[in-house]
Amino acid sequence: MNRIFSRFAGAALVAATGLAPLACDRPTTPVTTNPTTPSAPRDMTPAPRTDTTPREPDNTGINRRDLGTENKTPLSQSESASDVAITAEIRRAVMAETLSVNASNCKIMTVNGVVTLRGPVASIAERDLIQAKATAVAGVKSVVNELEVTAP
Repeated sequence: MNRIFSRFAGAALVAATGLAPLACDRPTTPVTTNPTTPSAPRDMTPAPRTDTTPREPDNTGINRRDLGTENKTPLSQSESASDVAITAEIRRAVMAETLSVNASNCKIMTVNGVVTLRGPVASIAERDLIQAKATAVAGVKSVVNELEVTAP
């Protein structure tokens, strides 16, 4: 039994050492670094833009503003059946309209029948239409319209 194992191990060792140089992508000369010289901290500030191509929308600043404040966020949505039903009905009404992508994706939160609308919209007309849709839903006590008209 030991003879069979040693032959198998020997063949495996020959095969492995024969293939090792083909699979290795390390440089043949060692890379040296000077551990006594600390590297200077890199400036992570992005370079100013030189092109004029439009950027994708970025709501990072708005999201940071809303953290830890009294502003309503989607996590503020009540879990009561009536509030969830109101929010769903408003969402259906908004999605039935032809609106900008931002307006279609506005935040709709309902707490105790009070609806808060937040997010960017493309025009005053979109802002007013979404508010009208929210006001028309049964069970809505009031609408807090915090939709922001952004320049296209």
